[in-house]
Amino acid sequence: MREVPRPPTAGNLPDPRVDKLLHSVNAGHYRLTLKEFSPRVGLSQRRLGRLFREQVGVSFHAYLRMARQRKAAELLVDDARPLKEVAASVGYPDVSHFNHDFRRVFGASPRSFRRLRNSVSIALSKPPSQGEGCDCEEVE
Repeated sequence: MREVPRPPTAGNLPDPRVDKLLHSVNAGHYRLTLKEFSPRVGLSQRRLGRLFREQVGVSFHAYLRMARQRKAAELLVDDARPLKEVAASVGYPDVSHFNHDFRRVFGASPRSFRRLRNSVSIALSKPPSQGEGCDCEEVE
């Protein structure tokens, strides 16, 4: 499974308009579009997209996908909600599109990710029983 790269944080970008857009996405506005946001900051959709890529290092669409998937991964591990609800909460209207993007980012389906992460956390929370966890010989 792949790790999702950590995004830049809002507050440290040279252009306050890009910073404002980044802050909105990081605040959980996962259905935001450049078309919707660009008039708020007085730029064309194309110019805002270019500025975003220059300052953040990835396109707005790629960044939005990473932010959605990072939040989805948190929800899959920390929450028992059905996949349909997790998908909707991070801005995906249908589960198939969510599954496709999640697999593209993490290299595993959301269901497999949840199962694997939960089994790892269960295994880590239990202390090994006597003789378990080490198949090495005892040294005197």
